[in-house]
Amino acid sequence: MHTLRRQQGAETVEFMITLLLFFAVFLMIIEFAIVTYDRGTINNAVREGSRQASLYWVDPALYDPFAPDDNQRVKHAMVDSVFTWMHDNLLIDPGGSGVTVALNVNGGDLAFGTQAVNADSQVTVNASYTHQFIALHGLLSASAFTLNSTSGAGVE
Repeated sequence: MHTLRRQQGAETVEFMITLLLFFAVFLMIIEFAIVTYDRGTINNAVREGSRQASLYWVDPALYDPFAPDDNQRVKHAMVDSVFTWMHDNLLIDPGGSGVTVALNVNGGDLAFGTQAVNADSQVTVNASYTHQFIALHGLLSASAFTLNSTSGAGVE
């Protein structure tokens, strides 16, 4: 009889310990799924951004019939529109850290505007995104990490 009294409530304690472990594993699976989804979204945006950057555009405001090479320009705004889409489709809002995008043409940074290109030009799009954890940050003191992606293409 004395041994039975000691066992009372043991099932509740075991259940709570098991529930906490299950909950921690469940949160880790969710965090991993979110990181994987966001990584895929960034990779897709970088590929699409480099594809957009590798195409010729003729800007009517800059069109000159006597300088056909200058009419073929890479527009930074086209790449920015792809990354606006990406920012809207991330599962975790980057908030203040944001997404950093760099467009390089022939190794030089195209910070804004347009740049004349030719068929031998190479464009590269780089993106980095600081991922903030949802639940693991508070539970395990997990720090944020940066997802990076790069894609390049030859100008068509």
